[in-house]
Amino acid sequence: MAGREHTSKHYEEQLRLLKDKLLLMSHQAEQMISDAMRALAERRPSLADEVISRDDILDKLEVEIDTLCYQVLALEQPVASDLRFIATALKIVRDIERIGDLAVNIAERARELIQEPELKKLIALPMMGEAAERILKESLDAYVNSDADLAETVIKKDKEVDDLYEQIFRELLTYMIED
Repeated sequence: MAGREHTSKHYEEQLRLLKDKLLLMSHQAEQMISDAMRALAERRPSLADEVISRDDILDKLEVEIDTLCYQVLALEQPVASDLRFIATALKIVRDIERIGDLAVNIAERARELIQEPELKKLIALPMMGEAAERILKESLDAYVNSDADLAETVIKKDKEVDDLYEQIFRELLTYMIED
């Protein structure tokens, strides 16, 4: 019985560690998006370079989370709800890593655009970046805390980002037609 109790405590610690690592990875991705957008808006190549260099941290966290998920699956025989949590974590971690890759892409484009004459300010661009960051944070919070109401709210907020994207696209198209 004592061995079973230890396994149960270890199991709970593993799940808590998994949640913590997911939140850390999500925070890193949020910060990368924020900094990439700032590098673009403020024309800061050093900040863009910093975002690019942080991609390795996100990649390392992805591997750590994957490894932890597979260890829990193999050694702890998780119950149904925990099994769903772990299976979803394996999917989410790839999405978060992809968000980091997109931040790197923004940073790389920022480095290129900084060399060009500045465009008119795109007011919707920082707004879109901030909205995307909020969605990322809130969606992971909803997942980790099993908060269905927050998840529904996040789904509705996605339209806000889509609308801002369309607005930015129209603005840029107008600039291109003018020049």
